[in-house]
Amino acid sequence: MSPSFAGLFDLSDSRERKVGEDMMKQLKERYPYYADWEISGIGELLRNACEAPEWVADFHVFPDPKVNAFALPGGHLMITEGLLEVLQTEDEVAFVLAHEMGHAVKRHIASEYKRANENNLLFSVVLAALGANRTMWDLGNFVQNVTLNQYSQKKEREADMVGYHLAAKVGYDPEAAISALEKLRQDKGEDSKTINKLFGTHPLITERVHRLDVDPGERAPDRPVIEPPLDALSRTKLQLEYLNTDDQPWKDEWAVAIGNRVNVGLVDLPDVSLVHKWQLRRSVDRPDFKAVIHRRLVQKGKHQDATLEMDVLGAHSDASLWNKRYATRSISDMTGRVNSFADEVSADLAKFLKTARK
Repeated sequence: MSPSFAGLFDLSDSRERKVGEDMMKQLKERYPYYADWEISGIGELLRNACEAPEWVADFHVFPDPKVNAFALPGGHLMITEGLLEVLQTEDEVAFVLAHEMGHAVKRHIASEYKRANENNLLFSVVLAALGANRTMWDLGNFVQNVTLNQYSQKKEREADMVGYHLAAKVGYDPEAAISALEKLRQDKGEDSKTINKLFGTHPLITERVHRLDVDPGERAPDRPVIEPPLDALSRTKLQLEYLNTDDQPWKDEWAVAIGNRVNVGLVDLPDVSLVHKWQLRRSVDRPDFKAVIHRRLVQKGKHQDATLEMDVLGAHSDASLWNKRYATRSISDMTGRVNSFADEVSADLAKFLKTARK
């Protein structure tokens, strides 16, 4: 275990911040989490109004289709793309962020990490954050490990109330807390493990919904308006889509691995923004270009080959502006070639976008 993680299970304030920073650095190398102007804007409003803003560091979107949200040591808040696709309004997003903020400002993270030492759960979390399992591509399992989400009923209640009252304080509709919980229950079911992973194992959603009440006079008179920064408006916007032979979404472990690697290769390009599925309902984030990566399967005797091909389309046209067919590969041989293919795709997209911006 690296020196920065020594004594992890007895987290002082300074040690928790250091652990959080180190985890974020390690995560960045493998998982393309990203900041989003709307999520960051909502988060900043909430942080400025909370009781201990020094314990809220930043806000990121985690590239996982599963429904989840969590806070890492030091107040690094994450919300998954899957959850953002379920939530429909800023008010609902604000409640979820404020709920996780409640765990951070009430110092639940440090106490839960200390408790985790008793069953050795955190050790596997640290190993994952350090990249010990280099073949781990299942982001859902990673999130499940790293978040713990075993808060007591008392701490979940406390985070609920922080989230409910804090969202109302800055002008969001506090009833969105109830609509968010109800929507999740309808989508996943009352006893869903996904639901319990999101908002803790205790209590069930119905119990929590009945508990949420707020004085109507507590809500701020003006609803906040989140505006995109100028640099977000000026960036070239690119959407990535992965399709299988039948033009249906390609979502197996290879697609996830390739998508993560491609995103990592593109996320730091100057003047370029990646537009994700959950963002498409915002007109300001409509893509300028869409890159479609096809995997076309061909049966050859007992073996299946996959031809990988990429088309770049314009925002208002189905005509391909860039096309490249990559080597046909045996499915069984793709394991060792995922990274090289993804790096080649990233380089080609960077080259195209550089030319397109001129």
